[in-house]
Amino acid sequence: MDISVGRVFKALHDRDMLENTIFLFISDNGGEVDPIRGHGSNYPLRGNKMTYWEGGVHLPAVIWSPLLNLDTPRISHQLMHVSDWLPTLYTLIGRCRFLLESKKKKFEYKSSGLL
Repeated sequence: MDISVGRVFKALHDRDMLENTIFLFISDNGGEVDPIRGHGSNYPLRGNKMTYWEGGVHLPAVIWSPLLNLDTPRISHQLMHVSDWLPTLYTLIGRCRFLLESKKKKFEYKSSGLL
């Protein structure tokens, strides 16, 4: 996965598209600990997929985007729900739209021969 994400990251960078990109990685409800169905581990949490124990609902998530405007990287150990992503994504999409519109105006100005 690291190599694949790196290739996507580089391709977006090479095409000057990285500044409008949001990378979001989330897991899907813990690992399957039943040896017949899978070989996951949610240790030290109890439970697995399809349960309400922490092992079934407590999972990692990562978001990266230059649109976040963070001075330093941030790691949070707070609990959140999937609905907590909505305000962040709406804010980022609004910034992305603004950047795209300003690039479009800059392109139209340059292409109009006024420079």
